[in-house]
Amino acid sequence: INMGCPAPKITNSGAGSKLLLDPPLCGRMVAAARRALGDIYRQRLAGLDGLRLLQTDPQDFVVPHIVCVRVLNGRKDELKAALTAAGIPVGVHYKPNHLLSLFRPAPGSLPLPVTEQLYGELVTLPMHPGLSAADVEHICDVITATLA
Repeated sequence: INMGCPAPKITNSGAGSKLLLDPPLCGRMVAAARRALGDIYRQRLAGLDGLRLLQTDPQDFVVPHIVCVRVLNGRKDELKAALTAAGIPVGVHYKPNHLLSLFRPAPGSLPLPVTEQLYGELVTLPMHPGLSAADVEHICDVITATLA
Protein backbone atom coordinates (compact mmCIF):
# COMPACT_ATOMS: atom_id res chain seq x y z
CA ILE A 1 0.00 0.00 0.00
CA ASN A 2 1.66 3.20 -1.17
CA MET A 3 0.98 5.92 1.37
CA GLY A 4 4.13 7.90 0.81
CA CYS A 5 4.15 9.20 -2.75
CA PRO A 6 3.63 12.98 -2.82
CA ALA A 7 3.39 13.32 -6.61
CA PRO A 8 0.29 15.34 -7.60
CA LYS A 9 -0.49 12.78 -10.33
CA ILE A 10 -0.95 10.21 -7.53
CA THR A 11 -2.39 12.36 -4.73
CA ASN A 12 -4.99 13.95 -7.05
CA SER A 13 -6.51 10.49 -7.41
CA GLY A 14 -6.73 10.16 -3.61
CA ALA A 15 -3.79 7.75 -3.40
CA GLY A 16 -0.20 8.02 -2.15
CA SER A 17 0.45 10.45 0.70
CA LYS A 18 -3.11 11.79 0.38
CA LEU A 19 -4.25 8.62 2.15
CA LEU A 20 -2.45 9.78 5.30
CA LEU A 21 -5.05 12.51 5.68
CA ASP A 22 -7.58 9.79 6.53
CA PRO A 23 -6.07 7.62 9.31
CA PRO A 24 -9.22 5.48 9.75
CA LEU A 25 -9.12 4.62 6.04
CA CYS A 26 -5.41 3.78 6.32
CA GLY A 27 -6.19 1.49 9.23
CA ARG A 28 -8.94 -0.30 7.31
CA MET A 29 -6.68 -0.75 4.30
CA VAL A 30 -3.81 -2.18 6.33
CA ALA A 31 -6.20 -4.42 8.28
CA ALA A 32 -7.73 -5.74 5.05
CA ALA A 33 -4.29 -6.44 3.57
CA ARG A 34 -3.11 -8.27 6.70
CA ARG A 35 -6.32 -10.29 6.95
CA ALA A 36 -5.95 -11.32 3.30
CA LEU A 37 -2.39 -12.53 3.93
CA GLY A 38 -3.54 -14.33 7.07
CA ASP A 39 -6.26 -16.02 5.02
CA ILE A 40 -3.64 -17.32 2.57
CA TYR A 41 -1.62 -18.78 5.43
CA ARG A 42 -4.75 -20.42 6.89
CA GLN A 43 -5.95 -21.83 3.57
CA ARG A 44 -2.57 -23.16 2.52
CA LEU A 45 -1.44 -24.56 5.88
CA ALA A 46 -4.72 -25.90 7.32
CA GLY A 47 -4.56 -29.65 7.70
CA LEU A 48 -0.84 -29.88 6.91
CA ASP A 49 0.53 -32.88 8.77
CA GLY A 50 2.95 -31.85 11.49
CA LEU A 51 1.76 -28.26 11.75
CA ARG A 52 -1.06 -26.62 13.68
CA LEU A 53 -2.43 -23.14 13.25
CA LEU A 54 -3.43 -21.17 16.30
CA GLN A 55 -7.19 -20.96 16.30
CA THR A 56 -9.32 -17.85 16.72
CA ASP A 57 -13.08 -17.55 16.85
CA PRO A 58 -14.36 -16.99 13.30
CA GLN A 59 -16.76 -14.37 14.69
CA ASP A 60 -13.87 -12.28 16.03
CA PHE A 61 -12.44 -9.50 13.91
CA VAL A 62 -8.79 -10.51 14.12
CA VAL A 63 -6.10 -8.57 12.30
CA PRO A 64 -2.94 -10.66 12.52
CA HIS A 65 0.18 -8.74 13.45
CA ILE A 66 2.15 -11.99 13.72
CA VAL A 67 1.46 -15.50 12.45
CA CYS A 68 2.44 -18.20 14.93
CA VAL A 69 2.25 -21.88 14.10
CA ARG A 70 2.94 -25.00 16.14
CA VAL A 71 5.47 -27.31 14.51
CA LEU A 72 4.88 -30.80 15.86
CA ASN A 73 6.96 -33.98 16.09
CA GLY A 74 10.20 -32.19 17.01
CA ARG A 75 10.60 -30.64 13.55
CA LYS A 76 10.70 -26.97 14.59
CA ASP A 77 14.46 -26.58 14.06
CA GLU A 78 14.28 -28.36 10.70
CA LEU A 79 11.52 -26.02 9.51
CA LYS A 80 13.31 -22.91 10.78
CA ALA A 81 16.49 -24.00 8.98
CA ALA A 82 14.61 -24.62 5.71
CA LEU A 83 12.88 -21.24 5.87
CA THR A 84 16.13 -19.47 6.72
CA ALA A 85 17.93 -21.25 3.85
CA ALA A 86 15.18 -19.98 1.53
CA GLY A 87 15.83 -16.41 2.73
CA ILE A 88 12.66 -16.31 4.83
CA PRO A 89 13.16 -14.75 8.28
CA VAL A 90 11.46 -16.58 11.13
CA GLY A 91 11.35 -16.02 14.85
CA VAL A 92 9.81 -17.19 18.08
CA HIS A 93 7.27 -15.16 20.03
CA TYR A 94 7.59 -15.15 22.97
CA LYS A 95 9.96 -16.82 25.38
CA PRO A 96 8.01 -17.75 28.51
CA ASN A 97 8.66 -15.36 31.38
CA HIS A 98 9.78 -18.08 33.77
CA LEU A 99 12.62 -18.93 31.35
CA LEU A 100 13.93 -15.37 31.16
CA SER A 101 17.13 -14.71 33.11
CA LEU A 102 15.39 -12.09 35.24
CA PHE A 103 13.13 -14.77 36.69
CA ARG A 104 15.54 -17.75 36.80
CA PRO A 105 16.12 -19.49 39.02
CA ALA A 106 13.17 -18.49 41.12
CA PRO A 107 13.28 -20.25 44.48
CA GLY A 108 10.27 -22.51 44.89
CA SER A 109 9.14 -22.06 41.28
CA LEU A 110 7.18 -24.83 39.67
CA PRO A 111 7.80 -26.18 36.19
CA LEU A 112 5.32 -25.20 33.52
CA PRO A 113 5.45 -28.22 31.19
CA VAL A 114 2.65 -27.16 28.82
CA THR A 115 4.12 -23.69 28.42
CA GLU A 116 7.58 -25.17 27.83
CA GLN A 117 6.22 -27.67 25.29
CA LEU A 118 4.48 -24.90 23.33
CA TYR A 119 7.61 -22.76 23.41
CA GLY A 120 9.47 -25.70 21.90
CA GLU A 121 6.96 -25.90 19.05
CA LEU A 122 6.10 -22.27 18.16
CA VAL A 123 7.50 -20.55 15.09
CA THR A 124 6.56 -17.04 14.00
CA LEU A 125 6.15 -16.63 10.25
CA PRO A 126 6.60 -13.32 8.43
CA MET A 127 3.73 -10.82 8.57
CA HIS A 128 4.66 -7.25 7.71
CA PRO A 129 3.55 -4.43 5.40
CA GLY A 130 6.08 -5.31 2.70
CA LEU A 131 4.79 -8.87 2.34
CA SER A 132 2.87 -9.75 -0.82
CA ALA A 133 0.46 -12.59 -1.50
CA ALA A 134 3.16 -14.19 -3.69
CA ASP A 135 5.59 -13.99 -0.75
CA VAL A 136 3.12 -15.82 1.51
CA GLU A 137 2.51 -18.44 -1.18
CA HIS A 138 6.30 -19.00 -1.40
CA ILE A 139 6.58 -19.30 2.38
CA CYS A 140 3.77 -21.85 2.37
CA ASP A 141 5.47 -23.77 -0.44
CA VAL A 142 8.68 -24.06 1.60
CA ILE A 143 6.75 -25.14 4.70
CA THR A 144 4.78 -27.75 2.76
CA ALA A 145 7.88 -29.14 1.04
CA THR A 146 9.75 -29.34 4.34
CA LEU A 147 7.02 -31.04 6.36
CA ALA A 148 5.72 -33.33 3.57
